[in-house]
Amino acid sequence: MIRYMRYAIIVGLLCAQAFTQEGVAHASEVHASQDRIEHAREASKAARREGPYTFCDAQTMPLTGREKSLCPLAAEIENCAGFVAACEPKPAPQESKWLEALAHFFARIARVLLWIFVAAVIAIVLVPIVLAALRRKRERKPLAKAKTSAEPNLPAAPATLEAEAISDAEVAMRLADEHANRGEYERALSLYLAASLAALAHQGAIQLARHRTNGEYVRDCQHDATRNALREIVAEVDKTEFGHVTPRVDAVTRVARHASSLVRATVITLVGMVALLVTVVIGVTGCSMRNPDEANADGRGLPMDVLRRSNYDVQYLATSIESLPIPSDRDHSAMPIVVVDAARSALDDKSAAHLVRWVERGGTLVLFGPPALWPDTLRASYDEATSRDLHIGAITGARVANQDALVFPEAEPVAHIGEKVYAAIRYVGHGTVVGIANNDLFTNIGAAHPDNAAALVTLFDVANGIDDDDDEVEGDAQGTVPKRMVRVAGNMAGVSPPTNPTEAISQSGLSKGMWHALVAVLVLFLAAGVRHARPRRTTAPTRRAFREHVEATGAFYGRAGATAHALASYGRFVDMRLRERLPPGTDPAAFLAVRTGVAPEEMASVYERATHADVNSPPKGDELEVIEKLRAAFVKGM
Repeated sequence: MIRYMRYAIIVGLLCAQAFTQEGVAHASEVHASQDRIEHAREASKAARREGPYTFCDAQTMPLTGREKSLCPLAAEIENCAGFVAACEPKPAPQESKWLEALAHFFARIARVLLWIFVAAVIAIVLVPIVLAALRRKRERKPLAKAKTSAEPNLPAAPATLEAEAISDAEVAMRLADEHANRGEYERALSLYLAASLAALAHQGAIQLARHRTNGEYVRDCQHDATRNALREIVAEVDKTEFGHVTPRVDAVTRVARHASSLVRATVITLVGMVALLVTVVIGVTGCSMRNPDEANADGRGLPMDVLRRSNYDVQYLATSIESLPIPSDRDHSAMPIVVVDAARSALDDKSAAHLVRWVERGGTLVLFGPPALWPDTLRASYDEATSRDLHIGAITGARVANQDALVFPEAEPVAHIGEKVYAAIRYVGHGTVVGIANNDLFTNIGAAHPDNAAALVTLFDVANGIDDDDDEVEGDAQGTVPKRMVRVAGNMAGVSPPTNPTEAISQSGLSKGMWHALVAVLVLFLAAGVRHARPRRTTAPTRRAFREHVEATGAFYGRAGATAHALASYGRFVDMRLRERLPPGTDPAAFLAVRTGVAPEEMASVYERATHADVNSPPKGDELEVIEKLRAAFVKGM
């Protein structure tokens, strides 16, 4: 009994294995008419003959890594000698020992120059900060307190503006405009001149120095327009400061216009140069730029052209993958076949999840590229093949460049590479996914092989037929199928659209540059931007009282032993002032005695001692006392 049961189990297993193999063979069988295959082959030849494809011509640029991986197909393509020559390994140039030593020497020099450049950049950044800090420290340094005196100080005179002290022309222009708006035209003219000189010094047109005159600045200017504008400004300023001519409103307006043109000439010139440079770069690169879909071996122009000639409406996807509209009903006849090359269009998490939802609602997806880059929910993985021969339906002459295969769970194989699966179909919800192990067929060099073009069209026919409700899609007499839209995802279509400017900059790969720019802006603000703040009213330096001058002069006379000379000089000064104001015949000593309340005899003695002092006589020791008594009487009497 046990023996019969064993026989029954063995027979059952053999039947199951036969049934499984039969099912696999049935699933792998792809029906493609011979007319359709021949049409695809002719479409590849016609596209190469009529299209602007230059990837098989002489290669003027080195091959990329992806193009080098397609080199196994080069010798199998007709009339592709240029790409074959580019794929041939180039012998490494033999360098002599002295050239190698010279290269090492220059490499060391380059490293030294690099560190010098880094140090120069650091210095350029730090020096303005240090200079700005020192400048602010000097500006905030408190003035020395004046000597305490019982008498009040005289009112301070307006400070004289020195052009050499102006470091920011824009700030000086704003201050000049404020003074002009308040009607302070003299001060405004001085500031306009200072701003112009500071701007010209920044441009290198003149060199500021305290000993130079305005006329010398005018003669130093080499540019005619700049010199004429500066001459107009200097003429008005000289008439006001030295000729004491009251400035008119029209003259101030004219000077302001000239100063503005000089101050803002640097910014305008810089903007113009940058605009010219950008225009030249765009023009040069635009003229030399080539279309990678037509000129590169790994471009997609030829396979897309073959599909168009095979009655497919092929275009690039106009939106990102995340923006694909998900239909609300099950009428999917108008939905396009979406093609995603995972090797070129990297899918982020949002795009991959949205793509799976789109397929579940009835979309048709053709996936090229490494299975590891596909959405994780498909659970596809890489498998290595032992051959480059591709078999799909009745097509047996197709060949790919790389021995890539895949393992696609719950999928039905439709193409084999050797004994392994190259392409498979899987239902996902109401939609379909056609997975292909690599993108060799969807490249220019791959589609240039006529049998590869036929295999590519057959895979899309399979995807198109699976999406229909009919079990089989019948072609017409010419072998064409109902026209279907095909949309190819671009290189950046797998990146979700940014929702804010920061994310946009990050997706562009400029996040580090953004942080560097932020730090540079902060450094620039600390170095120069603080000067653009609201101007602060500067307090004029306090002048010393005339009494301090007199005391200093008296102390000087005392140290020199010239007290007799000081008494004689002061006596004559007081006598001259009194006789100028007193009526003729009036006794100055008696006048002072009456006005001050001092005894007439004492005042007469002091007055006579001061007015009859001899500068050549030796000092008697009472000179300073006589000067003090006479000064007190003179001040009180007058």
